[in-house]
Amino acid sequence: MGYASVMVYVDDFDAANARIELACDVADLFQAGLMGISGSVPASPMIDPYTGAATPAQAWTDERDAAADQVKRAEARFRRVAGARRSLMSWRGAVDHPAELVAREARAVDLIIVGRASEHGRQSNALDPGDVLMAAGRPVLVAPPELPQGNMLARVIIA
Repeated sequence: MGYASVMVYVDDFDAANARIELACDVADLFQAGLMGISGSVPASPMIDPYTGAATPAQAWTDERDAAADQVKRAEARFRRVAGARRSLMSWRGAVDHPAELVAREARAVDLIIVGRASEHGRQSNALDPGDVLMAAGRPVLVAPPELPQGNMLARVIIA
């Protein structure tokens, strides 16, 4: 069985670099296309009605802009890491719930590579791999945050 296309979820943490490298290794092994993806949800702004410093609309706009910036940083990370190894790759990013975005875009790929649940607490671009497993309808490879250098595909557990 081969894979024609591989998707990797990219978040805002350094652990994503090893995950992107793993996705490149898998894509190279199967001569598959590589797609990076990231989503971020705007945080609910805390609005103090007594300060009058910012209107609720402005606070929401600021949070949406911050979420869009996270997606742009993830794209830059993906292009920097994967671009060093591959010339053909694609990107999908949006201000959206990460698991819902990945599940919706999963129809375009044969394998999804994600990281474990974030150890950094609830982040606006953190992805819960369980949500992806249940909703994507595609094989999902959950990579640990610390991946060994070299041949990362030497030891794999299938469950």
